[in-house]
Amino acid sequence: MDALYQVVRFLAPPLAAVVVTALGLAWARHRTARLPPVPLLPEHSQSPHPAAQRRYRRLLRRKPHLRTQLRPADMPRRWGITAGVLGLLALVATSLALPDGAHFQVKVERMVGYPATVVELRVPASAQAKVLQAWQPVLQPAARQVVMRYRLPRTNTDTVTTAVQPIQVRQRGDLLQVATAVPVDHDSLRQALADCVGIAPSALQVHDDGRFAPAWQMGWAALAD
Repeated sequence: MDALYQVVRFLAPPLAAVVVTALGLAWARHRTARLPPVPLLPEHSQSPHPAAQRRYRRLLRRKPHLRTQLRPADMPRRWGITAGVLGLLALVATSLALPDGAHFQVKVERMVGYPATVVELRVPASAQAKVLQAWQPVLQPAARQVVMRYRLPRTNTDTVTTAVQPIQVRQRGDLLQVATAVPVDHDSLRQALADCVGIAPSALQVHDDGRFAPAWQMGWAALAD
């Protein structure tokens, strides 16, 4: 995971800059194509030297039709500069928006999945908040602390970052679902949760999910402290 984070950390900002710059230039070319055409040759020679002026006049005497021919307009320089500035801003913004290593791992695990134990209970929606509050002391130890150690090449120093993979909760009508961040023994968890709210352990359905990915399942949210 640390190798993946290093790759994303150093490739994402320049990639974002390239994409934004390319989009800006594409927009500028599209706008340029809508500009009216301009004469193929300027009214006066672009060079101030007399010899160049004479060559320009001789060219027009030989080919007078060049005065009336048109060519597509050039892209204004400020549009190209704007695209470059937007790419630079995208580079800076992406660098600042990237999370540290541990929080990056938490986000990736939420998408690719991690082993969890899921508890389900049928309870009226109005009572689910009280049930969660009563369960909180039992559930909090089932959260998982994520630690990532990696080296920053620029400063050549080791960095240690920490984050927490929280308990996930989903409320679907009268069905209350709770997913731990680590696999937990079913019998002990069922008994502890049942004792907290004074219900029979058989009312709780407990099962393991080897690839629990809340990012792709609607309704899951972290259990508030």
